[in-house]
Formats: sequence, C-alpha cells, structure tokens
Amino acid sequence: MTTALVLIDMQVGIVAGQAQPRRQRTLDRAYDTVAARLGTVTRKAREAEVPVVFVQHEDAADPHLTAGSPGWQLRAEFMPEESDHVVVKAACDAFHGTTLLDALRTLDISHLVIGGALTPFCIDTTVRRAVSYGFDVTLLSDGQMSIDMGGWSYTQVIGHHNRILEGFSAGAHTVRLVRCSDLEFAVAPKGALKVS
Repeated sequence: MTTALVLIDMQVGIVAGQAQPRRQRTLDRAYDTVAARLGTVTRKAREAEVPVVFVQHEDAADPHLTAGSPGWQLRAEFMPEESDHVVVKAACDAFHGTTLLDALRTLDISHLVIGGALTPFCIDTTVRRAVSYGFDVTLLSDGQMSIDMGGWSYTQVIGHHNRILEGFSAGAHTVRLVRCSDLEFAVAPKGALKVS
C-alpha cells in the first residue's frame, strides 16, 4: 500500500471571523494546536519519503480566502517543499474540478492519511469521496479543525464526524481513525510505504 499525506485547507484565514471575539480566541488557539500536531505529522511523512499534498481553498466571495490574500496563504507550518504537491480547489470536495485524483494516480497512491479543516465541510466530503474513488483512508482524529455550528462547539462537531466517518466504506475501501501521536510512517519492503 503506497501512502500519501493530504492536508486540507491549513490556511491562515480558515477560521478567521467565524465567532464573536472571545470565542474566536478559543478557536484560534485550538487551530494553533491542530496545526502544531499536523506540522509534526508532515515532518514524519517527509522523513519517511511519503508524498505530501496540500489542498488550498480559494473563494472570491470570502475576503479571508480570496486567492493571493493573507488569509488564503498556507500557514507557516506548511510551507510546501519542492517534492510536495499543491492542489487548489473551489469546492468542499478536494477532488471536484482539481488535479488531486490525477496526482494521486500518477504517484500510484492507494492509501490517504487526511487531516486539516474544516471537518464538516472539506474533511467530511473529501474523505467520503476518497473512499468512493478506491482509496483507503486514515483520518487523523485529532488532526482536524472545525468551527462552532448549530449549537455545537467545534469539539462536538469534530467528535460527531469522527463517529460517523469511522468505518465508513465503499466496497473494500474504508476509513479508520488514528490520533496524530499514534501515526507512524514506515518504509516497507521494496520501497513501498505503509502506515502503521
């Protein structure tokens, strides 16, 4: 099984302006924590020579995510290196109208490790679509960020989606959850990469 790490929308402005000032500070701190975890995962992936794919959302109607704006930029923890891939999207589905599927097939990827933001939109949609396309998915249970929604806190939103996505399947392909600290990339025989 050949693995790629896919980090979705880890952009400066992804949670900006999503709450009242006091609550916004809580969201910002939580986002910093998630970014630190995913920064460690990214370092581990690169050390194991696992391909890293950054998905970057652009939305001309959102001043925080307008292409080229400060909020649209990837966070400092996720500056792409020469070997990384960057895919720009304009929908919740990272496969919709993008080069993601072609890039993964070119790399002969069969397994995706996914983390990022925002859980109820781009994470949920992309995870489900990935499984339908024939990828096995490891979803980083604590490597996601959301906003408060529908009377639920961001932690409740993430918890809900983790519960409904764990075990989601399409044919033989499925989703499993792993905590960032429990994720280890290992080099398998003949240079194939696996996740343990």
